[in-house]
Amino acid sequence: MKWAWLILFVIVCLCAGDRSVQARNTFSYEKYEYSNRGQSVYSRKGTDSRWNLALKDQTITSRYHSWVLTKTGRKSWNLCRLQKGKLKIKWSLSADIALYSGNQLIFVTDQSDGLTFYSAKYNGQGTRAFAYFTRGSHIISYDGKGARVKNAELSGQTADVDFASGRAIRNGSDGALKNPPRMPKKAGMMFNATSNEKGTKSGGQLGKQDPRECRIEKYISKWKKKKFRWRVLYRCKDRRLAELAVQEAAAAVHGGMVGYDNEANRTTLWKVAELSGYDLSALQSPGDGSCITTAMIFYKCAAKRLGIESVANMDCNVRSWTAGKTLMKTGYFEQFTKDQINMHRADNNQIGDIYTADWRDDMGEAYRGHTIMQITDGRKFKRYSSSSAAEE
Repeated sequence: MKWAWLILFVIVCLCAGDRSVQARNTFSYEKYEYSNRGQSVYSRKGTDSRWNLALKDQTITSRYHSWVLTKTGRKSWNLCRLQKGKLKIKWSLSADIALYSGNQLIFVTDQSDGLTFYSAKYNGQGTRAFAYFTRGSHIISYDGKGARVKNAELSGQTADVDFASGRAIRNGSDGALKNPPRMPKKAGMMFNATSNEKGTKSGGQLGKQDPRECRIEKYISKWKKKKFRWRVLYRCKDRRLAELAVQEAAAAVHGGMVGYDNEANRTTLWKVAELSGYDLSALQSPGDGSCITTAMIFYKCAAKRLGIESVANMDCNVRSWTAGKTLMKTGYFEQFTKDQINMHRADNNQIGDIYTADWRDDMGEAYRGHTIMQITDGRKFKRYSSSSAAEE
């Protein structure tokens, strides 16, 4: 009887130990379960009761799919890949604080002039990092998952920033709009502008008089036809810039202040955007643009708010068949021809993509064009690991 009570006591202790392990970051991936146990990481397969050493003298702090961030010392971190019950170290770094979330590693180091933040992505061959916030910043609070930072600075603007998400607590360095618009939930939605309230290309009143002047709609049937003359797609390499540009587009549609004009007033939207601090959710005066100039202005406004000079300073008074040179000159875009990418479906394309079409005469001279801009990722889109031009 005495032995029975002893065995029961041991079982209770083991169960209590398992609960404490789960409380210290236990998760499953594919066929394996991983857990911090003591100062190391252990794994077990399926329903096996035995835990095996996966990585010695390290503990998992954050995870995104098959990637985990482990801490090895007070300022030592490793970015690892989960592989059949083991953790394979891909990159090591030294930092005061680090967080891995949404396929992006964000870390901060203490410099002589304040805190310096970095953002990095693993591109399959190595991790490339670039400065995110700099100078004069200091941490307000840190809870083990993220930090709140006061006076974080990016591109000349300062704000209090939530380190875990990278978003400003008050308007400032991340370029957040004052009145963020409702973003469509459906995949593959497009910004489109084709005519004014009269159904013509010019001669209408400034601003939006008719819902069809500028609108967000699904990828319409005529674009799916192979004879529609899509020629080149331009893709922004900086996801953060593209996300803010499509928010500017949605703000333009929902605000009711942006109309269509393809002649004398085709860049008036830029003039009124300057007066609103490049925030199209806060326009005080109406303005017009064409299908291509609005897309250019969305990116210019986003770049102004993020401090990306090459994009902010590009010329917006272009045509669908000439915009490519302007976009590519910034270093923030890549181009795909109709033979390289399917522009007759939006399923595999992503937010911020600019589709351009043109019609040419017998001499090869363009006389007509059209542009649309993708507002939401396609339903089959898999996020590319392409990095921003600032990383090049």
